[in-house]
Amino acid sequence: IQDAPDGGTGWREKLTKTLVDDGFIVLDPCKSECNHSLATTMEEQKKKLENLKRGGEWLVWDRVLADIRRSDLTCVNSSKVLILLYDPNKKYGGTIHEIVEAWQKGIPIYTVSYQPLTEFNDWILALLRDNFKNGGKVFHNFKQLTDFLTEEYKEHIQKFGAGFDIEKAPKKPETETTK
Repeated sequence: IQDAPDGGTGWREKLTKTLVDDGFIVLDPCKSECNHSLATTMEEQKKKLENLKRGGEWLVWDRVLADIRRSDLTCVNSSKVLILLYDPNKKYGGTIHEIVEAWQKGIPIYTVSYQPLTEFNDWILALLRDNFKNGGKVFHNFKQLTDFLTEEYKEHIQKFGAGFDIEKAPKKPETETTK
């Protein structure tokens, strides 16, 4: 979010619409109240956080960042999958914490990246590849991701309808070709 020009909202809004239309429940950290505690938009929030840092307003900055961390990790821990847009050229902070949290809890991480795996940060790639055993996967675009999700959870969505709770979905056994 910090390194994204739009605060990471653009791709999340598009993907959320698609997933909700397909019957999924989506937790979006950009919609979290604490991510708007200083401003109504992510871009304005980022500017205000930067100003707090530059102005040495550390107590306020610490409080806001602690609330954001807590909220983002609650989203991860309340989810049954983590969806990540990864660009090896971006600086990541909270995203790394969320990857580690999902990895430690065995939550599948579905990563979309337009870059080859050879360009990934080694540590992040190791976590993502280790997460394959939990069903995690890497996709080259969002269409591949949404096609996979629709097929993977099709029976559950048909059985339970809109508002699909991924928590109750049975996991399919992983095959070498889905890695």
